[in-house]
Amino acid sequence: MTPDDKADECFENAYYISRLKELCSDEFELFLGKGWSYQRENEYLRELYDWDRAPMRYVQRCLRSGQIVLDTRTASDEEISIALQLLIYELHERNHAFIYVDHLSDRRLYQLIVREVLSAELKYLPNAKSPVYWNFCSYTENSDYNGDEEEETNYEVLDCAREQNWLSYYATDGERRRWLTTHGQTLPPKKTAPYRRAYLTERVDFH
Repeated sequence: MTPDDKADECFENAYYISRLKELCSDEFELFLGKGWSYQRENEYLRELYDWDRAPMRYVQRCLRSGQIVLDTRTASDEEISIALQLLIYELHERNHAFIYVDHLSDRRLYQLIVREVLSAELKYLPNAKSPVYWNFCSYTENSDYNGDEEEETNYEVLDCAREQNWLSYYATDGERRRWLTTHGQTLPPKKTAPYRRAYLTERVDFH
């Protein structure tokens, strides 16, 4: 690195710290003591700066095709499956990732994505490296959106469903044993998740 490059990095560091102090009402802290280079510090500061300046947008407005709406009461299974796959691909391209969904049918998952994801208002960061993770472990197949909506916003109900679904479908044998040792309660039967989707991964990219 030349002296000029070093000077540029020092200037960039001071610039972002100054701008962030103007944008943030609360003080921010760097991860001090990590031995970061100016280059790594500047990457971190740049991410903070972009985050603070980013606009809020509804997720559905960030999609090329706009919100895809099907009536889940009348649409066929094939129509739902196709719409779900296209929707997930487009959301993946916009850095959204979905986890713990294999216990939910296409119809139920599509319904939840339209309701919970497309209507969410988030910071819009088109070049963000870290994905937005959507965790559906709290939802069950039998709780229909046309039913008691209050039940699906009850935190106690959601916490219970999350634990039961995780233990039944996703926890390893070792994780189940550790849970049993910690809680001393009866474990739910271990089940195979019925809706494995080859096109949906827990990563942002597809292979």
